[in-house]
Amino acid sequence: ADSNGNNILHLLVIHKLPKIYTKVKQRWLEIQADENFSSDEENAENAVTKENKVIPLWKRLNKDGFTPLTLAAKLGQIEMFSFLLEERKITQWSFGPVACVLYPLDQVDLEINQEDDDDKPVGALEIIVQNAHVELIMHPRLIDLVNKKWERFARRIFFRRFLVTLLYLLTFLLTTILDQSRVETLKRYHEGCTYMKAQSAVLALAAIIGWGYMLFFVMAFRLTGPFVVMIYEMLFNDVLRFFIIYAVFLVGFSQAFFVLFDNNGFSGFLLSVKQSFLGMLGDFDLDAYTETNYRYVSVILLIVYIIVVTILLLNLLIAMMGDTYGNVIEGATQIWHLERARIVFAIENEMSGEERNLDTNKYWTNIDGERYLQVEEVDDASFLHDDTEEEDANDDADSKKDDRTKRLGSLVTEI
Repeated sequence: ADSNGNNILHLLVIHKLPKIYTKVKQRWLEIQADENFSSDEENAENAVTKENKVIPLWKRLNKDGFTPLTLAAKLGQIEMFSFLLEERKITQWSFGPVACVLYPLDQVDLEINQEDDDDKPVGALEIIVQNAHVELIMHPRLIDLVNKKWERFARRIFFRRFLVTLLYLLTFLLTTILDQSRVETLKRYHEGCTYMKAQSAVLALAAIIGWGYMLFFVMAFRLTGPFVVMIYEMLFNDVLRFFIIYAVFLVGFSQAFFVLFDNNGFSGFLLSVKQSFLGMLGDFDLDAYTETNYRYVSVILLIVYIIVVTILLLNLLIAMMGDTYGNVIEGATQIWHLERARIVFAIENEMSGEERNLDTNKYWTNIDGERYLQVEEVDDASFLHDDTEEEDANDDADSKKDDRTKRLGSLVTEI
């Protein structure tokens, strides 16, 4: 191992060498088979893992707690991750192009423990969700895993929480409306009470936060999920950058107008800030700029402000939002799968160990104490091959029929 604890398989993952990975793993199994007096590769693997307690090379952790498979997930290597995931699968049975396949979950989806341990290994699916690798989340087996979790327990718990939250918010809305509809004498009774004024401000803030929490439930749906992500990206990327730049121009022009208007005190400066902000929206009082002692300078500064802020910056913000919309809508399906996986993880983390182990919530197949994801795979290439052969056979039959028709026609002509 190197200084980071990476063994040879880790290094092959880093350098994206799947063929050499297979040869090294095969050679390691042969060495272990010789040491355990076994020529059978499967028996060698069982002897290594069960009798001598030797950790297989592909399950060993580096100093960051990653196996070769989870390291590929961390690095976002699509081809290497797919290769490592597929080479671990076990075929239970097959019939024609249909096969029942088992995928081990020991490195993909680890069992969640209630005890917080910073040194515990992390599953590949959790790493992909945490690092937002949208390309990896689209792997068919990961989609199957998330779908099984969603169907088994997440959907039921999700809709139950949605109904409870909606009922709570509607009750909160009803009480707020009734509170504002009280008799005028009761309102006068509370006038001048400081804590009642603070209560109104807190209620207003709670209403925004409460209904904003409903966006969490909207993200689970394919139709609305990407738009919630779009709003989030625009607010915390485009709008944030816009206001950082706009604040520079706002303070600068507000100070200039404050000096030209001969306003006094901090309230005068705030008035200049207000007028500058309204000017960005096109709601400015032209008389306020022409009635000063420096009306020509004020008008010139106003024109410059309109050109820079109203025309340039606002259109730049619209252009940035357009790019964000295009990027998000292009990968809408990937983003939806990623956000739904995050919701499933959020629900699963809040479940107790007893709840997860209920038969109704199990999404895995337990074989000899190991957890597997059981899926049915269909080889589309076999179907296409069969269809091609059938089409070729039909073409040959048609050509033979045409030949017989031509011969019969020529014979009739001769007669």
